[in-house]
Amino acid sequence: MRLSAILVRVLFAALLLLFAALAFLVLAPRGEAQAFPAGWTPVRDDAGAAALLPGLRSAAGEAPLAAKYRAARGPDGRLYFGYHFIWAKEENPARGFGPALSRAMYTGGLSLQRLMFGKGDVELVVVEADAEGRAQAFSFEEAKDYDPSGFSVTHSPARAPVEGGGRALLEVMSWNHLFRALPQGSAVDADPPLGYFDEAAWREYAMSKERPSFLRRDRALAPWELEAAGK
Repeated sequence: MRLSAILVRVLFAALLLLFAALAFLVLAPRGEAQAFPAGWTPVRDDAGAAALLPGLRSAAGEAPLAAKYRAARGPDGRLYFGYHFIWAKEENPARGFGPALSRAMYTGGLSLQRLMFGKGDVELVVVEADAEGRAQAFSFEEAKDYDPSGFSVTHSPARAPVEGGGRALLEVMSWNHLFRALPQGSAVDADPPLGYFDEAAWREYAMSKERPSFLRRDRALAPWELEAAGK
């Protein structure tokens, strides 16, 4: 058999293996889809959501385009507001091999980020309020040991109290829009437009996946956000 024919067959076999591997990553299940928890009630309260909207401090030109919210009342009677801040994209602009590889594979080039999660970048801040709607605490994800010259960013859950009748204040600390808490009285950006996260927008941003897989994952959300108010 001629060498060229052997090379063609080897290349064809390699492409078949690559296709099979990609199909497995996309289609193979990754746990069960999340379910709306028993004892919770979806709530829509536009005025309350606007009053509790977290304030963000972003780098110049990096403020979110909009914010969407969902809310629910828990079994304990407390209110929970999930605020999803939306950016057109996430991309590490730093120099070096790690950021360049991230741009080539994750946020640009192969665009794994869009394949895995959906369009744009959507990040979550949850505000916990008492039964009367007064903010008590907020939770979010921060960047652990953040190094902008690295390939990836480690997500670390965080929670902070809301003191003195104020509101949650956060700084966008990383290129992929993770946060750190700011003290009350800190300067923040103008608030982005806020709206309810209705079903059409929820599907547009592919927030939750019916069949999660390695390459098709839920975005940052709380299980009590899985049902819209008024359904």
